[in-house]
Formats: sequence, C-alpha cells, structure tokens
Amino acid sequence: MRLTTPRIAPAPAETWTDEQREIVEPMMARGSVLNIFRTLLTHPVAAKAFLVWGGYILSRKSTLASREREIIILRTGFLCRCGYEWTQHVPIGRRAGLTEEEIDRIKIGADALGWSAADAALLRATDDLLREQFITEPVWAEVARHFEERQRMDLVFTVGQYTQVSMLLNSFGVQLDEGQVLDPDLKGFWVVPQFEIMPHLREPCERPYWDHGTEASQAPARPKPARQADRGPVGRCSCRESTGAGVASDGVRSPRWSHRREGSRCDSEQPPKKRNCEGRRRRQVGQKGPFLGFYSVGHPESPQVKFSRFGGAAAGTRQMTVGVALCCKDGIVLASDSLATFSRGAPVARFTNKVFIVKHSELLHSVAIAGAGMTAFIDKFVDRVGRTGIESAAKGAGRKLDIVDFVERVAETVVSIMLKEYMLDRNQFFRVPIGEFELSMLVAGATAESVDNPSELRAYNIHSIGLAEQIEGYGTIGSGAAYAELFLHGFVPEPHKLSVTDAIKLVCYTIKGVEIMDPNVGGETRVCALQWEPPDKDGKKQLSIKRQDAKSLPKGAKEKMESVLNKVGSDMRKIVGK
Repeated sequence: MRLTTPRIAPAPAETWTDEQREIVEPMMARGSVLNIFRTLLTHPVAAKAFLVWGGYILSRKSTLASREREIIILRTGFLCRCGYEWTQHVPIGRRAGLTEEEIDRIKIGADALGWSAADAALLRATDDLLREQFITEPVWAEVARHFEERQRMDLVFTVGQYTQVSMLLNSFGVQLDEGQVLDPDLKGFWVVPQFEIMPHLREPCERPYWDHGTEASQAPARPKPARQADRGPVGRCSCRESTGAGVASDGVRSPRWSHRREGSRCDSEQPPKKRNCEGRRRRQVGQKGPFLGFYSVGHPESPQVKFSRFGGAAAGTRQMTVGVALCCKDGIVLASDSLATFSRGAPVARFTNKVFIVKHSELLHSVAIAGAGMTAFIDKFVDRVGRTGIESAAKGAGRKLDIVDFVERVAETVVSIMLKEYMLDRNQFFRVPIGEFELSMLVAGATAESVDNPSELRAYNIHSIGLAEQIEGYGTIGSGAAYAELFLHGFVPEPHKLSVTDAIKLVCYTIKGVEIMDPNVGGETRVCALQWEPPDKDGKKQLSIKRQDAKSLPKGAKEKMESVLNKVGSDMRKIVGK
C-alpha cells in the first residue's frame, strides 16, 4: 500500500444523498459497499460513468475469458504496486480458474516457467502497455497467434481501465476493506527519489523520513558488533538549522555535510557514506521480494526503508571478457575467452560459453554471435532473438533474413528494446541508479545472393546503444578489447590475406595475450569458423559454422605470448636506456 490513511475519505452511509444511494443500491443488494465505491461516491457524476465502462470490462460482453482477464488485471495491479486492486482480484482470479501457483507466477511475469504460450503473450503485452503505452511488434504478433482482433482490443481496454483504477486507488489512498490482508510483496513499497533530491540522506535527522502518511517496511537492523557496543551509547547526528554549517545565508544548501556526535562536530565535503562517521549513510541487506533484491538505507538507529537496487551481481554475472572477430580471405573467425567473474562479497569466477550459433527456419543461413556484458542480458538477447525476434522480423520483411536483415531488423531492435526496458524505464520508475547496460556483441553470417551481388560473409559489432557497425578486418569487444586491438594491430597488418586456419591460431594467441594483461580474462578459448561449403549439384553454396575443438587449438599459446611480451619489454628497456 502506498498510503496508510486515505487522502479522500469514503463517503459515510449516513451522509449519502439520493443520487449516491441510487448508485450503490445494486451493490447493497449483493452485500456491503466496497471502499473503492464509497470513495467514488464523493464524485457521483464520475462514479456513474466509471461504473458503466468498468462493468463492461468485467462482464461477459468482453471477448476475453474471465481467466485471461484476471491474468491481465492482476499483472497490471502488481506492476502498478496497487495493494487494494491485487487483494480484491486474487479471489476473483481463483474463481476464474487461476491456481495459487499461477497467481504467484503473475508477479514474476511471462518469463516464469509453466505459462502456456497464450498466457505468456498476455503478460508480455501487459508489460509493454505499462512500460511503453504501446505493444511492440514482436509481442503483438505473438498475441495475434492466440487471440482474434476484438480480443486484442479488449486486452488493451482492460490494461487501460485497471491502470486508471490503480492510479486512483494509490493516489486517493483507498484502504483495504474489513477482514482483508495485504500481500507481503506489496507492503511498504516506497519509491526512493534520486539522491540529489533526498534531504533525509543529505542531512540525516532523528525523525523518520517517511512520515508523510506513507507506510514503510521496517526491517530490523543488524545487531551491533561487541566492539562497538563496548564503546557506550552512540550519539545521533542531528540536522543543522538554517544558520548552521551546510546552509548558506540565503537558505540554499551547500555541498558541505555536517554531523554532531556527543558534542563534537565533524565536517566534510563528501557525503556521509564516504566517511567513517556514526551518522553516515548506511546500507544494510534487508528482506527479499519475489524477484528483486531489496536493500535498506537509513539512519543507524532508525527503521530501514526498503528500496530496489540494480547493478552488479543483482543484474547477473558480469562477463569480464574479450571477444574477437577476424575477417580473412576464406571465411570469418569468432572467438572469446570463457571466464566470467562476479562478486557477492568476495570475487567468484566460473566458466561459461560466450559464443552462440543461432539456427532458425526464417534465416537464410545460420548466424554466429559472440557476446560481452552481463550474462543475464546476453541470455535474454539470445532467447528473444530465437523465440520471437527472427520470426516477427521475417514476417514484416516478407522474406527469409540474411545477415544484414538480422542485424538491422532483429539485433538492433532487440538491443534497443532491452536498453529501454532494463535501464531507461526501470531507472525512471524506481528512481535509483541501476548501473550501465552492459551488452555488446560480434555477429557474423552471410548476405543473400542476387543476380548482381553474390552472397558474401560479413561481421558486425553491435554496440550497447543498439547501433551496428560493419567490421572491416577485425573487431573486438569486452573489457580486454583494448589489449586485443593492440595485439591484432601488430599481428595482422593485412587480415584479408590470412586463411581461416591461420586466423584461428592468431585469435587464440591474441586472447591468451590479453589473459596475461587482464586477470579477469581466462579459461579455454572458444572459437567458431564460418566458411562456404563446396557448391551442391544445383550450384548453391551452403554456409558452414563449426565450433573448433579444444584439441585443434594451438598448445602453449599463453607461454608463447609471455615470451613475446618479455621480448617487447626487453626491447623497450633498451630504447629507454638509450
């Protein structure tokens, strides 16, 4: 619940006018009048119009089945963080045929395991409408496979109606009806504003900073260690008055941060979280929600406010990687290391595949991808491309896709949508920094053959902002890209003269050289090669994309690169010595 007390009080029964009684008379015949309708009675003209349209959405006149309608309503209510709407419609959803497991899965969304294709399409369409006020082309195509035109219209009508309902319930502060219990996942939701407009964190104060009628989840603070308890009572930091440090004579706050502890004063130009002061901004791990990690921020001796934090390990394993694409005379080679590192209090490393081969009936030829960034983003990209991206793009183009179509119609579009979903929209909604959108890829495949232009192999670098750049010679991605560029610049003055066999050796030496320079790069080198097979009986060329077995890669590449670097270092010392 957003508010613990109503902003607009429900109209008491003893004060109802004849017009108001006429509105609620059918409800009274069925039982009590819910708080939402008692609140709307304050504006009887609007209430009448509201009930007409709302009645259609919930009636059998809607072309959506009741179960499908409740999936949409519950997802809308949960994403709008509307505790009242969720609480009212959970029992309605049960009567419509939703199981307890399905109701819990609605909180996670379409990516939860167990949904049918039709149910997942409804959830994705609902997410699109709430996020962009528009159903994207791939999702619209997926919905169209399962629902006819009027059902798709009723889908949009339902999301729109219950978004409005959530807005009025949240903003008017409509409280739960008697006997109802709020879902814990919707309790104490608090949208933390951006840090620069957070006075309670700029200058910590003794009063709770959520006391404007807003409920906050109070997570118990961690017990203090014995060495801190032995010091005696801890003094609080108190707010400066308008004439104190940190506030200019004209009343405008300066960047100075001030704290007082047991009569002493400590001033700093840095925020409290940067300093070793008892009044500093602290972070403490709190409870966990159904699908987001929640952290607590607040005063050392105050209840903690719960808010969502993205970035780092919360968004997935960070792939500190190096990827290389090399365009040679008889093919293209894509390669990457296999080490992924992340931190959960201490550095952790694991090995993972970063090179993918995408096959699809709507592709003229298979496509090879080497990814760099968060594993969650890379896996999500590959999943979306294979599940809806290629098919939707091919339908829009009216033909099978070659590598140019795949890059322009699929890869750029999916990356742009993910950038908006996972950074821009969430940053705007939660009002907290979520870190960088870490996703870049090397993509290789073949163009379509025409009378004037024979089919050719091409490679592209897909940047995290959704723009593609064709690679001439070689391209690199990842945290080790700068080192790889340095080695390739010296090793490959003319890439187009190399054979695939030599190129495979070269990228292996390059990646192992980067591993020496960058401790976050390592593991086995993963390589795939794109080459044309000999023409078939009809004279058509077939593209072959093969992963290279580890046994076929050069042995002792790292040791050889170490000797090369030692020689370079020796030569540099001689130059400096001269």
